[in-house]
Amino acid sequence: MQFFEDIPSRDLMKAEALILAKPFTPSDTEGFILPDVILDFLALASSPHDYSRRFHAAHHSFDCHADKGDFAQTDFITTMHSTYQFLTKE
Repeated sequence: MQFFEDIPSRDLMKAEALILAKPFTPSDTEGFILPDVILDFLALASSPHDYSRRFHAAHHSFDCHADKGDFAQTDFITTMHSTYQFLTKE
């Protein structure tokens, strides 16, 4: 897992969100487009360590669903949140 020493700027988070959402058509998903959902998820990081976990969760979800196309948006979001919850269990 990649670890960050600082939380990246919002612009860098936005670029990351766009990269992760690229395989999916950014159609409306529960009132949000997918890049916005990913950006909001990353932006909630409370520390560099928390950002590292969120970043890992988003990339894990991408790896699981990128080849499944447009219908995987909801699965992407669910996996991203589930992976993050798993990583934050103590």
